[in-house]
Amino acid sequence: MATDASETGEGNRLQVLTALGIGAVIALVGILGFILVPVEGRLFGIFGVNTLHNAVHFLTGVAGLAAGYFAVGAFSGDYNRYGGLAYLLLAALWLVVPAFLNQLLNIGLADTLLHVGLGLVLAVVGFGVADRFD
Repeated sequence: MATDASETGEGNRLQVLTALGIGAVIALVGILGFILVPVEGRLFGIFGVNTLHNAVHFLTGVAGLAAGYFAVGAFSGDYNRYGGLAYLLLAALWLVVPAFLNQLLNIGLADTLLHVGLGLVLAVVGFGVADRFD
């Protein structure tokens, strides 16, 4: 049975706003990474980044923006669900092979904690809020 929020379209609005908001922030972080730390280093002195890491952030951010805008946000729930799972999987993978991810994407503990939070927000909205289109 659908929740009241999904019956009024509020569920879809939350899915869209989450995809757009997170997508915008992640894309901006990718752009800032390219500008402030063009090769490899620490963004804001905390988060490890490199060119590949910045590119991944920019592309996943653009994907969130696209998911929220195109087809009236029909793909926003998918972005939230699968993006959330991807960020949680990346965090779990860091626990198993931290040296590999640090070398490939310059991911450290601060990045991993941020990925856990981001993954939880996306997954909770993606799986917990119905995205119904009438």
